Amino acid sequence: MVGLAYARLRANFYGWSTAAEDKPAAQMELLTKATAINPGYAFAYYVKSVVLRRTKEYPESLAAAETEVALDPNSAYGHAAMGRAEALLGRCEQSIAHTKQAFALSPRDPFSGIWYMHLGLAELCQGRLDAAIEQLKRAIVSGYPTYYTYSLLAGAEAAKGNDAEAILALTEARRLNPQLTIKFFVETIPALPIVIDGLRKAGLPEE
Repeated sequence: MVGLAYARLRANFYGWSTAAEDKPAAQMELLTKATAINPGYAFAYYVKSVVLRRTKEYPESLAAAETEVALDPNSAYGHAAMGRAEALLGRCEQSIAHTKQAFALSPRDPFSGIWYMHLGLAELCQGRLDAAIEQLKRAIVSGYPTYYTYSLLAGAEAAKGNDAEAILALTEARRLNPQLTIKFFVETIPALPIVIDGLRKAGLPEE
């Protein structure tokens, strides 16, 4: 049930499916059943953290990630999820610390590209644009060249005043996900105000 919920989440996030059963909120029933069967299954709380982040319930997302780490202190995914939630709550330095702990626990993890993206988001949270751009480019070359990473990069480049680079990154983001609009981000994907403002500046349409 946890695996099914996770697969559906990813299908929805990457634009592979728009079915109602794949939307984030629809996964909570599966996760509730799974944790009732085995309350000690740590990975279920990581997936729950992702669901709650997608539904923009950031304190609850952080709490779920904290439960995962409490159940499995060696969970790199749990620490990474804590880092992502902390960034969206504006706790930038805590976000960086948790993400670096994920790298310490699993330095060659297949998800390292995602974690570099997390670091980029945390640097954006601090307003450190050069550092954010560096980490987001590292995320792309480390195996996470997704529309979301390119969108964050476009927002950061635009905020920095690098208009040509922002347009290039946004063009790639829209190639990977043609449904991208400002409305899509506001309604669907967690993003910091600096990213939304940058995407507008780079030319992402409202609808």
